[in-house]
Amino acid sequence: MPVIAVSSKKGGSGKTTVTINIADALHAAGERVLVLDADPQRTAMNWPLHADDVSLTPAVLSVDATLAAPTRVPALKAAFDWILIDCPPRHGDTITAAFSVADLILVPVRPSLMDLEALGATIEEIQAAQRRRPVQALAVINQRSPKSKTADETPALIIQAGLAVASTQMGLRVDYLDAYAQGLGVCRSAPKSKAAAEIKALLAEVRALLAPPPPTLPAKRRK
Repeated sequence: MPVIAVSSKKGGSGKTTVTINIADALHAAGERVLVLDADPQRTAMNWPLHADDVSLTPAVLSVDATLAAPTRVPALKAAFDWILIDCPPRHGDTITAAFSVADLILVPVRPSLMDLEALGATIEEIQAAQRRRPVQALAVINQRSPKSKTADETPALIIQAGLAVASTQMGLRVDYLDAYAQGLGVCRSAPKSKAAAEIKALLAEVRALLAPPPPTLPAKRRK
């Protein structure tokens, strides 16, 4: 029952887009999914309101720093297969609480110099959380333009800053905006789109991190 915190100190990095599209893909696969909206803007909370049928979207609840209460997340984990936390860009207590219960921290990063310059603050928070308890972290390049020298260099720069980077990159695509307007994610609103392929690939990476395959044992030598 993994808990994923989607976090970045940089506003507009695409935290909610990453959160709701992964949640939607899991929900469409029959998983029990809960989205916890910790951002005061409550964009994730508004997402299901756009759906024709609310049952088509995962459950969404608003939360704050009470996430760190000893019984809060364990009680929720008993009822859901996956929990995704849409973190605020500020409100340090809430981010600390989210990191204290997360199994994985996803960090959306736009491939721009401004976002890369702001990444250090997020990495510092992640490293502080990792000193308290083991938690994995992975950057996700988001809103990538097709041709950009900065975008080409971004993965290496993020790794150099001390954060692993997902192989999957999310493009700058209108399908993500259209999906939100329908109260869905791209895997259901545009299942054959490049955006849907991106989310499926990213989810496969997330699953591999949280439930890695068992090690391959060396073949026994025949006597």
